[in-house]
Order: sequence, then C-alpha cells, then structure tokens
Amino acid sequence: MRGDDGDSADRKEYKFLVQTNKYLAKNGLMIYVIPSYRFADKKIARYLATHFDHVGVFRFTDDDYADFKQSVFIGRKKAGALKETNKKLFDFLLNMESPEFVEQKVSTMDKVV
Repeated sequence: MRGDDGDSADRKEYKFLVQTNKYLAKNGLMIYVIPSYRFADKKIARYLATHFDHVGVFRFTDDDYADFKQSVFIGRKKAGALKETNKKLFDFLLNMESPEFVEQKVSTMDKVV
C-alpha cells in the first residue's frame, strides 16, 4: 500500500487505525479486521490496548482462516482524556505473531455468542 504522503510501499494498518480513530465518537464501536500477525506489531498492540475497552478479538472461522489468516478486533473507544494501557490485552496481542497461539487461544467468529 502506498501512502499519500509519498511513503514507500509498506503496511499501513497502524496509520489507518490512528487516522480513522479520530472520527470515531467516544464510546463508539471499532471493528478492525487485519491479518492476525499484524496485531503483534507493538504500535498497533499498544494503540488498541490504550484507546479501547470492552474488547473482543476473534479469528475467522476455520474454513476461512486457512485462506485469509485474518482476525477481528471489536472494542469500544475510551471516553476519558487519560487512557491507561491494558497490559493484559497488550501482551495478548503481541502473542498473535505466533500462528499456533492464534489457532489455540483466539476464538473463531462462529463461537461469538
């Protein structure tokens, strides 16, 4: 993906996350779908763990995950000015770099109640 600012072609998930979050209302619902391993990017993991609460992370169903390797983050944008990082969520997201971790510890979308 090439950035509008002339950046070289590379991954833009973090930039997209930050830019779109400013348009999301406080307490608004963010649904963020990216390749599972990208959640392990420290900037992405920290941003999500700091700016959102009431979070769920799910991977695509077994049939679709094999093809797309994507997961879905669903969270509510924190309303307060002071935002603390949820260390447990941050650590969880960092572990998503491992395909084995994702397959064993991240529920599939069809298991969402």
